[in-house]
Amino acid sequence: MAQTGKGEMHIMLREKDVLDPALTRREISGLRARVQAAEIMDEERQKFIAYHYLCRLAEAKDWIEKCINENIPVSVNDFEDTLRNGILLAKLSNAFASEVVPLKRIYDRDGAKYKIFHPETVDLYDQKNMPKVIYCIHALALYCYKLGKAPAIISLTGKIAFTDEEILEKTVELKSRGLKMPMFNRIGGILTKEIKVDDETFFKAIVAVNRAIDDEDAPQTVVAMNHIAARLVDIDPDHADYYQEKLFIALKDKTSDAIIDTTDNTKDLTEEDYFRTNLTHSEIQTIVGGVNEERKDFEMNMALQAVINSIQEGDLLNALRNPLLMFSGIDPSIIHIYRNHLIALKKRRDQEEVQITYDDIQLTIKSANEEMKRMNYQQSVLQILNNLLDSNPVNCSKLKECLQNEYFEFSNLDAEYIEQYSIVMRRGRLEKVVINGYGEKGLLTSDEIQRLINQANLLRELNNALDRDPTDNEKLEECLRSDMLALRDVNFGWLDVYAVCLKRRRMEKIKIYGNGNKSLLYVDEIQRLILQTNWLIVLNKAVDENPSNQDKINECLFSEYMDIEDVCPDNLMQYIIMLKLRKNEKAATSNDVNEIMLTVKDVQVIVSRENALLILDRSIRAEPVEISKVRESLRSKVLNFSNLRMEIASFYATILKDRRDSKNDDDILRENEIQFCIDEANVLIDLNNCLIEDPVDMTKLKSYLDDEILHLSDVNMDNVVLYVSALIAKRKQKMMTITDSNKNLLSKFEVNLVIYSSNVVVAINEGLDHYPSNREQFNGWLRDETLAFNELQPSIITLYVGIMKEMRKEKLDIKKNYLDFMDIQNSITRGNEIHDTNVSLVKCVVKVNSTIEAEDQIALLVALQSTVLSLVGVNAAMIADYLTSLTAAKDERSADVGSNWVKHEIEIDYYIYYNLNLEEFAYDSPEDFVSNGRFLTKIEIEQIIASVTERYDLYHKQIPRIIAIQALARGYLVRRVIKQRKYELKCLLPAVIKIQTICRGYIQRKSYSNRLKYFAMNEKAVIKMQSVFRCLKVRNCYNGLKSPDVPFAAINMFVYLLDESQKDFEEELELQKLRSYIVTSIRANLKLEKDLSSMDVKIGLLVKNRITLQDVVHQNRALKKINKDVSNVKGIDVMIKERTRQLEGYQSLFYLLQTEPKYLAKLIFEMPQSRSNRFVEAAILTIFNYAANSREEFLLIKLFNTALQEEVLNRVNSIEDVTESNPLVIKLAIQFNRGSRSQNCLKDIFGSVIQPVINCKEDYNLDPLNIYKEWLQHLELISGEASQLPHNINTEQALKYPEVKKKLAECIERLQVVIADIVAAIVPAAEKLPYALRCVAMTLRKCLEKKFPNDKDIALKAVGHFVICRYMHPALIAPDAFDVIPFSIENPLNSHQRHCLASVASLLQRVAVNNTMIVLFQLVVDFENEIAPNTDDPLREVLSDLGVPLSEIELIEVPADTNDPIAVEAVMEDLAKTEVCLTLTTRFDLKGDNKTSDVSSLFNGTKNLIEDVVRVQKGSSLADILDTPLSEPDSEKYKGIISSRASKIALISKVTQSQDSTYSGTRLEKEVSLEKVKIRIREGLQALEEKALTSSENGYATVLKEIAKDILNRRLYRKNRKIEILRLREAQVALDAKTNEYVDQMDYYNKYIKTCIENMAISSKKKKDKKSVLKYTASRLQEKSIVSSIIGLQSQQYKNVVFEIASTDDPSKFKMHAKMVGTTMDSIMLDFEHLLELQYEGILSIKIFNAAMFDVNSLIGLLNKKFY
Repeated sequence: MAQTGKGEMHIMLREKDVLDPALTRREISGLRARVQAAEIMDEERQKFIAYHYLCRLAEAKDWIEKCINENIPVSVNDFEDTLRNGILLAKLSNAFASEVVPLKRIYDRDGAKYKIFHPETVDLYDQKNMPKVIYCIHALALYCYKLGKAPAIISLTGKIAFTDEEILEKTVELKSRGLKMPMFNRIGGILTKEIKVDDETFFKAIVAVNRAIDDEDAPQTVVAMNHIAARLVDIDPDHADYYQEKLFIALKDKTSDAIIDTTDNTKDLTEEDYFRTNLTHSEIQTIVGGVNEERKDFEMNMALQAVINSIQEGDLLNALRNPLLMFSGIDPSIIHIYRNHLIALKKRRDQEEVQITYDDIQLTIKSANEEMKRMNYQQSVLQILNNLLDSNPVNCSKLKECLQNEYFEFSNLDAEYIEQYSIVMRRGRLEKVVINGYGEKGLLTSDEIQRLINQANLLRELNNALDRDPTDNEKLEECLRSDMLALRDVNFGWLDVYAVCLKRRRMEKIKIYGNGNKSLLYVDEIQRLILQTNWLIVLNKAVDENPSNQDKINECLFSEYMDIEDVCPDNLMQYIIMLKLRKNEKAATSNDVNEIMLTVKDVQVIVSRENALLILDRSIRAEPVEISKVRESLRSKVLNFSNLRMEIASFYATILKDRRDSKNDDDILRENEIQFCIDEANVLIDLNNCLIEDPVDMTKLKSYLDDEILHLSDVNMDNVVLYVSALIAKRKQKMMTITDSNKNLLSKFEVNLVIYSSNVVVAINEGLDHYPSNREQFNGWLRDETLAFNELQPSIITLYVGIMKEMRKEKLDIKKNYLDFMDIQNSITRGNEIHDTNVSLVKCVVKVNSTIEAEDQIALLVALQSTVLSLVGVNAAMIADYLTSLTAAKDERSADVGSNWVKHEIEIDYYIYYNLNLEEFAYDSPEDFVSNGRFLTKIEIEQIIASVTERYDLYHKQIPRIIAIQALARGYLVRRVIKQRKYELKCLLPAVIKIQTICRGYIQRKSYSNRLKYFAMNEKAVIKMQSVFRCLKVRNCYNGLKSPDVPFAAINMFVYLLDESQKDFEEELELQKLRSYIVTSIRANLKLEKDLSSMDVKIGLLVKNRITLQDVVHQNRALKKINKDVSNVKGIDVMIKERTRQLEGYQSLFYLLQTEPKYLAKLIFEMPQSRSNRFVEAAILTIFNYAANSREEFLLIKLFNTALQEEVLNRVNSIEDVTESNPLVIKLAIQFNRGSRSQNCLKDIFGSVIQPVINCKEDYNLDPLNIYKEWLQHLELISGEASQLPHNINTEQALKYPEVKKKLAECIERLQVVIADIVAAIVPAAEKLPYALRCVAMTLRKCLEKKFPNDKDIALKAVGHFVICRYMHPALIAPDAFDVIPFSIENPLNSHQRHCLASVASLLQRVAVNNTMIVLFQLVVDFENEIAPNTDDPLREVLSDLGVPLSEIELIEVPADTNDPIAVEAVMEDLAKTEVCLTLTTRFDLKGDNKTSDVSSLFNGTKNLIEDVVRVQKGSSLADILDTPLSEPDSEKYKGIISSRASKIALISKVTQSQDSTYSGTRLEKEVSLEKVKIRIREGLQALEEKALTSSENGYATVLKEIAKDILNRRLYRKNRKIEILRLREAQVALDAKTNEYVDQMDYYNKYIKTCIENMAISSKKKKDKKSVLKYTASRLQEKSIVSSIIGLQSQQYKNVVFEIASTDDPSKFKMHAKMVGTTMDSIMLDFEHLLELQYEGILSIKIFNAAMFDVNSLIGLLNKKFY
């Protein structure tokens, strides 16, 4: 039902009125299959009509040839074309009245006589209604025959045969024209009524007939009867002899019975007297009718006998199709079934010795059709059943209906177990599909279904036997032996083993799935378990052998039925060892053979475990260790190690490698060893972690050191503190040198080493007190290799001991009474340093002594100045004095000079002893030590040098005083001279200044003048240099915005670019206006185009006299009003406050539909074809704003791809599903890519290759018959005589002529060249195709390749069909309509050119194949469960908030009184013009992370505030600006920025009626002071810094970098905005041009209609009012061929049904009532425009009242005649 503007309801019959909307697609397909027989019968009726029409054509052709005495050299099919030029009709007219009618005039030229037989010129020339032309020729023939001016037209029905191709061609032609076939058999009666004959002439004509009868002249009798005055009808000249015989007998009988006065003068006889002895008109007509019936019966009997004769052999189909027999319901596709039934019928009748009757054959045909119908229905049910099995899950309720269908009788079917049947059948279906594919061969037949039902029952018994305790082995054996299961390799000697394995598997499934159908064992699983059990038995036997049979075990492990994973042949020996071990373990716990036997699980566990252990072993033995494999092996669930820490896998690997290296090569690590290593590693990790804790947990550390797993040696708990310090030092040392956290851990060896070292350190501390009594032991401790002290010198250990004792005394002050390792090492290092220093000092002192003895001054000076001695004040000038004093001091020494030892005191109260001869040192006093008496020590030498130097310095200290006195005197003299000179200069100062000024001024002026002249000469270069320099400076600063570290100076310089200037505002405003205008214009043009197309149809119907001029005028006024309304669209000004939230809900809804293509894609797929109308297409394009910008185009393409994937996945099962169906997504994609997006593309591709086809004068005809006819016409045209060649031939006969073959070869060659050119133009131009089209084609190819991986041709064919047949084919057929070639109204394409284009396109096609918001909301609600199946889907939340869909009046505030119907109508008209503009927003956080969203909002908000503050205040850094105090101008400037921004946003929002612009995302601060803004910035930066998103240390570089991005993006946005404005302007110009074109077309229509009205006003006269109400019985309408049938009524009951048709105020609407025996049964509103649309679309019949079938053409004719 559709609602009109006035609220009335009228019928719009579509497929949905015939089919139940609740039916599924599969049920609908099954229903269509059921009515296939009826469609075949309708097709036969159409062919019957076509045959009779061809007969009428042949009769007319034959009669015209007789009349003009000329052969017409064309076939019957081409006779219509021959009549078009009027030559034959002119010759015919001349043959009737050559003196009266010239050749250039036609018979009855003014149409004044017999209007009913006068065809329209368009009927003839344009072939609009050729059946009417032939009808008129038949009427003319009969009329002329009755006048005696022409021979009679001879009936050829049943006498002439036509090929199936000819009948089919004519059937298609008549059906495409949609014309009603005239009633040829009523011509005689109509002529009789029309022709007015007086009684006298009528009497004379009857007298002439009687005389001819009496003369026994049969031809003359027929001529007399055919005389127009005789008023006799249905005269067949072929029956002349039979007429004569019957009439003569009747005349004689009447003459013999009457007593008359014989006379020859008939003039004196009255009619009453004459007809006493002669036949009257009625008697003659009765006899003629009787003869016709007899001959008809005879011919029917002959035709019936032909059928009987062709039952065994012969052309049975043509015999049954004989038009005389008129058998109904013949289906050529089942002729073999007819033959079988008729053969059976013939056998029965031969046995009964009865002749076959007409009714017998008709009943046989009916029964065969019923059988075929039943077979088709069974097949359709089987198809539905197989489709159900293809779905997952299977719909068990529908499957039950199919299995219990009355056409099937499945035995042993228990409805209680339907789900089990579905599982078994689905498995059977999948097996068959795998073998045969999804075609007909893959369908389960009824026998196969019965077998599967029996199989399911048997499986149920088998599972029940397994469920019993103990297992019912007898029943199990019975089931396993059954042929129904067809199990193989079953050894019933192992039945007990089978039972155990099957029961074990059954219990496992029950544990997983519960006690349901999923836990049952099915055939494939049982078969696999049996084969698996066989192999298990073989495996166990092979393992039990001694030695084990390795080959057999290997074969078993690799068996596909064992299903053992990851079997490695290299590990076979390891497997065998563990299998034997496992079996021994099981034998130790049980004596049952079945329980001892190894199971698949046992084998799999052993194989997996050994594989894992061997992999681990190989990975740790690899060089380097494969850590990743070690990690995977340790993590393996097969090994199941505990206490694993995968972060220290490399540490595990190290410990495992150490453990593996300690074993033999063939001995791998077992689980317990690996677990011990893991535990040891864990303790070591805990120990290492404890060492780096601060403070160290001594309790935990003691427990680790005393842990049994580590088993550390020589641990003394009294030394734990020392251990801790040593371990910590060692740990930190490794952490400093090794960064890898897994490699810098202390190993067990290192821990043991540290403990041992610590114990040695303790011994050293204790041994200090006993030194030197324990000298040897102490030396051993210090020289221990574990400690490995650096640079240890055994000869000076006494020095080390002294240093260590001194250091221990120092540590007592800090409460540390022991020396650790580092302290001892430091003591050794310090001892070495002291030793080296002392040795050097002693040697230097020895050298000084030796130089004194040698009295060498130079050597002495060098020795004294040595840095080792460190003597102060040594003067080289006094070297002689030094030598003298030192020699004197040595001479004064009189001690013993024979000793070689000298003693030198060192800084730690120890002495070093030096042997002068041996040059040896010692710290222990030598035995019998005596010091050398002449040896001077360092102290003595130092004292002597100091005393000598002191004496020398007494004189030299007075020299500075003498120099000072001299300086004072000289200074006085110089100052006096300078003072006098200054005085002189002061007196001359003015003159000096003046002279200097003049000179300097002259020099500067001259220099400046020269520079100005130079600049003047090079002014352009200067300007260019300045420009380049400034540009370079600015560019460098701008490039700083792109650098990783954005300088704040660049932000300061370019932050003004973020300001929205007046130009930005104007461009943004223009952009929004253009977008709005473009969308509105697109909708307006689409509406105009649709209405203009409707106007074209109405004018065409007006020309055909199908509608009146008033309808066209009404449509034109509506078109004007629509155009006016479209050009003045107004938006919503006021919304109801309560509906604001509803509108926001719509915004969220449409945002989801736009951005999430899955919803609309599912809606397109789920929505039935009956609801996939143009509204849905327009609604989807409106949601995406007609792809006005790149974002919306991207989203629309994404929707196409998603919908296409859904379509291919669920609907496409073969290539025909793509090429023959027309899914909505394909229609949308083609519609989207048509128009301006593809005009240039199609023009570039086809423009150059189509022009030769158009310009070509030759034909591209590939039909041999047409080529033969053209050749025949050419021969006759040249010779001027009729050709002797046959005219009626078939295709095979035509191909026998060489001329036809030659012509056909030439056409094929021309077509090959053209097709090659077109293909060559298409292939390189693939990139020129619209992107969206290529994207959809790519998606279609990928989806089909994925669904049909084994057949790549399907995808290529489908893409070829989509691109060439759907997209390019219309442009090839009508290139002028797609602007491929220039179009001119004055010079359009002719029929020859279009025929050539159609031939090329057809061949190319063969090559290739090889209230929108609310209604859309309602659609989404209707299919909510399909497009959003999840309960937590966001779409459901939006729909829940929206509630029940509202009407337009409920959504928008209505000012008028809704109770007033006139006001409601006005409101509805306003609503039709109202646009609702939605801002598509979402209420959901698309990222799905609220925390991330909050941080992002904080970051962006802080950044935006910083941008505003930087605009107002300047500074060297962001922190500087935030710390700068505010001034009044700064605050005013900030307020100005905020207010200016708010005003611009408000203005743009008002103009565009939305916030969908760039400014909608712009921040709009409230009236907040600048000081508060800076406080918010500080808080925001602090919060971001806490979240580690920025840092004050680098000047908040992260925030500055984002601001720099904003500046750069703002420039890019401005650039793109300008480009889009230019593009939209071009689109605006194109849309305006299109609108102007439509307006011009409307003006043309206005002028045309105005001219028609003026002509009608001049020529028309007042007509009588038509009937306002028509009343017809159904039987009367059936006679008029208007009503064909009424469901539920016999034809005899039609007289009780009355149809009343009444006119309404709307001339295009009629009220139709149906009455039964005077009672009104139903009423509908009949839409005349809808009937015209059905006629235009070629629909021949329509169902009204859901019962009566009306012929569309006849019903239109009745309404035209009675009301128009």
